[in-house]
Amino acid sequence: MIVIDVGCARYGGDYSIERMIEKFEPDILYGFDPAWEDEMYAPIADLYKTDVIVSRSVAWTRSGLVHFMLDGLNGQVGDADFWPLIPCIDLAHFIRQLPDEAEIILKMDCEGSEYELLEHLMAKGVDERLSLAWVEWHPRGVPDPAERRASIERRLRCQVDEWLW
Repeated sequence: MIVIDVGCARYGGDYSIERMIEKFEPDILYGFDPAWEDEMYAPIADLYKTDVIVSRSVAWTRSGLVHFMLDGLNGQVGDADFWPLIPCIDLAHFIRQLPDEAEIILKMDCEGSEYELLEHLMAKGVDERLSLAWVEWHPRGVPDPAERRASIERRLRCQVDEWLW
């Protein structure tokens, strides 16, 4: 099993990587978060024999650079030229490169970007590769968030659950 943890940095008491390892016991966990700091998850990863690979980058709809602003506990992709440029990876392309036989769990806590990312995964047809999309939905800055969420949940070709702390 492979877990992809989008938004894996610790914010306050949020221990995402450890929670994903305890719940799913994956063989490998890939984490993406531009605010990532070196953090201690090794004891639990060793206990469950999970390889953990974390990238200080944004999981996004394309690869390259994207403007990203970190504001306390929140970060967001945007088009403000004065925001720093951060490396980003195309999440659909990344998922497509994983082994065909792998069971894939995707956890998303990405401060409003989940809508655009999930739409991208559906457009590229890689949502059908997922066993589960575990999503924390953020309404801030999203037009009609309840309607958009319902539309995405109806069209996703995998199980979708709400990620809550």
